[in-house]
Amino acid sequence: MSKKILLVEDEALIALSEARMLEKHGFEVSIVHSGEKSLEAVAADPSISLILMDIDLGQGIDGTEAAEKILAQHDLPVVFLSSHTEPEVVEKTEGITSYGYIVKNSGETVMLASIRMAFRLWESEDKFRKAFEYASLGMALTAPSGELLQVNEAFAAMLGYSIEEIFSLNFVQLTYPDDIELSIAHLEAMLAGNSDHSRFTKRYISKDGDIVWADINTMLLRNAEGEPLHFVTHAQDITVSKLMQAELERQREQYDLLLRSAPVPILVAQDGKYVYSNPSAAELLNYASAQELVETPIEQTISKASQGRIHERMQNIHAGLKNPPVEMDFVCKEGKTLCCESTSIPITFNDAPAALIISRDLTEQKKVEAELKESRDKIASILKAAPTGIGVVQGRKERKIIEVNEKLCAMTGYSREELVGEPARIFYASQEDFEYVGSEKYRQIDKQGSGSVETRWQKKDGSIIEVLLASSPIHPADISQGVTFTAMDITNSKQTERNLRNTLNEKDFLMRELNHRIKNNLLMVSSLISLKDAEIEDDLSDLKHRIDAIRLVHEKLQQYKEINRIEVKEYFQELLETLFASTTDRKVQIINSIESVVISTKTAIALGLIINEIATNAVKYGFNSEEKPRFFVGLTENKTEHSHNLTLSNSGNPFPDDIEIENADTSGLQLVSILVQQLEGSLDLERRPFTTFTIRFPVETGFLQ
Repeated sequence: MSKKILLVEDEALIALSEARMLEKHGFEVSIVHSGEKSLEAVAADPSISLILMDIDLGQGIDGTEAAEKILAQHDLPVVFLSSHTEPEVVEKTEGITSYGYIVKNSGETVMLASIRMAFRLWESEDKFRKAFEYASLGMALTAPSGELLQVNEAFAAMLGYSIEEIFSLNFVQLTYPDDIELSIAHLEAMLAGNSDHSRFTKRYISKDGDIVWADINTMLLRNAEGEPLHFVTHAQDITVSKLMQAELERQREQYDLLLRSAPVPILVAQDGKYVYSNPSAAELLNYASAQELVETPIEQTISKASQGRIHERMQNIHAGLKNPPVEMDFVCKEGKTLCCESTSIPITFNDAPAALIISRDLTEQKKVEAELKESRDKIASILKAAPTGIGVVQGRKERKIIEVNEKLCAMTGYSREELVGEPARIFYASQEDFEYVGSEKYRQIDKQGSGSVETRWQKKDGSIIEVLLASSPIHPADISQGVTFTAMDITNSKQTERNLRNTLNEKDFLMRELNHRIKNNLLMVSSLISLKDAEIEDDLSDLKHRIDAIRLVHEKLQQYKEINRIEVKEYFQELLETLFASTTDRKVQIINSIESVVISTKTAIALGLIINEIATNAVKYGFNSEEKPRFFVGLTENKTEHSHNLTLSNSGNPFPDDIEIENADTSGLQLVSILVQQLEGSLDLERRPFTTFTIRFPVETGFLQ
């Protein structure tokens, strides 16, 4: 289906000529002759795909005012067509739309290329708008002043607002008070030029007053002059993970508290002395503190009757064997003897072999049992109140479920009665997943005392959830007593990660596909010129070489990860080799003295065209039959003056004295002069002993071209 163009032109003959040209190339054209009529045409015809707008439209509103009125109501690409080239006129249109400005009488090729480029730019921006609007990750565009310019549904929903409601606020009003200073500091650092990117964590306040934690990834976009345009912010809701992190930290503190407050004496022996003691062990042996017991020789706390057994058990420990519980007599600090049950297992403590000793005073057994009951009650309370799924399994192979909390039942859809006594296989869709989790979990527990693994569980209704499991043995000395595990549903956060990754991959693909198509289109244009060159008497090779110079840039961009800048040494080399191979039968020596310089695509194209024109001039007028043809190209950076110096020189005839670069008659030298002005640079020419052109232009501070 052809695309429809609305042509707004007050001169009927000009409008008819332009319409026929566009229709010849497959476009459908509708013509109006005034700004007022253009407003009516757009409102009445939704099939219009692009507006080609003249600026001078006689009486009534002019083209710029008509465009502003149209764009206030409709989302369409507008390309201005005018004979005006005054900077103030061009700048005014740039403030209205950025889809193109065509100078009248530029020719059919320029007009068609501009229109097609406008369509490609529009389609690219339309895809970006859709990706912005429908992304599951919160996205916002913010002015340097803090005013919200645009947000997507995901950002508004994350904070509980509608899009209409959120635009009445700014980022300070949405930010948690304690994080306002942090946020401003990051934004001011970017505005100051320290960096154009910042990533940090902050808190928002939702519409309901709740705190929303977010991972913030912000980029500052600047215009070609380096002035700030707006911030692009990606905000990922990490409230759940923050709460889970806090819960895990609370649980770690509780487990440490349980260890320190455990009524069972726990000791670590190494090199014949104690290197760790919990308070219960110090209390059992009547030491003032656990620290006082540390560094005490083991034999000092064991009766002589039991020391022979100690030596035997230490030998087992060195052999990596666990010692079963036995009774032995401990000696308190003041000399009192206690009958205790002691178990010891080999462990690593401070990267060296050691023995973990767990003892209990049998004379206080009843008291200890009461304390243990109290401890069990506390753990049961924790299991019931915990916001994460918690359970206990026994047995490495079967992993039979012996306890679950209410949260775990809610997560899986099973009741406690349906789970207790069943193997943990009930949670897994496949035997392979069940065996992998068991193998990996116990491998980590054996190595470091605890383990964690991500897996997938199948709920009672058959649906699948993604789960983060964390496991730790109830009794480090005897894993057969069971392993406690926590289960956290991470389905939503994992899906968010996948969606973000897919969005970024799609954007990168689209940009590279666009670059590939531009390169192929330029190649097609070059091929068409070659065909036309064979049919007519005029030599079109110069035009073909200019197009090839642009095409080579896009070809090189496909070879780099970057899509808006290029390393020019290889590009200039290939450009010159291609040109000389097609314009002269003689072998031209290319002397490439370019430093490793990376520049923007826009600048590379301008420099490529300059090199093409000067090299073509060398072939036509410079090289002679007496000397071997040589062409020198060099590019250096003057860090003191913050500029680049491009030097181009050729052997052969000197540059004629009667030709001035600024007033040259040839289109090639005129193009060189125009391109140097575009680069805001200067051009110097040395005519003897060799023709040498030196172009100086400023070092780029960014690549937003």
